[in-house]
Amino acid sequence: GYSVASAADGEEALSYLQQQQTPPCLILLDLMIPRMNVWDFRAAQRRDPLLAPIPVVTISAHADLLATADPLDATAHFPKPIDMARLITTINRYCKA
Repeated sequence: GYSVASAADGEEALSYLQQQQTPPCLILLDLMIPRMNVWDFRAAQRRDPLLAPIPVVTISAHADLLATADPLDATAHFPKPIDMARLITTINRYCKA
């Protein structure tokens, strides 16, 4: 019941977000994105006043990366494989279907 957009890498995601008239209600961010790492993506997101308020949920197959994800100031962190019920609960908290 949600509209979803995806991006191949961090640069594409940032470009897409900056072009939207209405920002998304949530960003699902894999910690292993190519071209622009998650730290640079979050720094660019935080600098943009329209994008900064969008909550971010991080996901990763690497537990050690999730352990270092706290400085990203994400709303939630999910290891892969993702617990879909928990993910949907988190999405429902920020988005309306």
